[in-house]
Amino acid sequence: MAKRGRPRKPAEDHHANGTYRPGKHGPLPNAADPSDSPPAKPRGLASAVAAKWDAISPPLAHLLRPYHGGLLLELCRWLVRADELDAALAGYSRVDKEYVNLLSAASTATANLLALSQRFGLSPADRAKIKIVLPAGGAAAAKPKVSTRPRTKLDGAPPIHD
Repeated sequence: MAKRGRPRKPAEDHHANGTYRPGKHGPLPNAADPSDSPPAKPRGLASAVAAKWDAISPPLAHLLRPYHGGLLLELCRWLVRADELDAALAGYSRVDKEYVNLLSAASTATANLLALSQRFGLSPADRAKIKIVLPAGGAAAAKPKVSTRPRTKLDGAPPIHD
């Protein structure tokens, strides 16, 4: 089985670092479409789910697109379920049979939350895997190239042939 090297750096990163070359890195993708705004909060949500939506959507606004609405809604619902399970667990002793059942449900909720949170890059490792598209007008300024050595009079001289 062949070993895989490091993943290629996206052309946008090369452009932001000032190392972009069209012949080597290919064309830059088009700027973000202004219609790619965060999804609108659905109507008729339970108050706890709506509160989670309001708390989560602003920090993720740069990642969210209209098609993320369903996924974000499920993340909010599982967050509310996890909070409810945590509150319910506090009311039981560890030896109660109901405590074990609730603990199993809490484990399922945690697994679902982890899977959903990975989609939005809520941990540093997951964030590194997400390609962030900057909104139009908010493009990052290109970094200047770093010179490796001072230029000399030989830099412009013709090549020496034998």
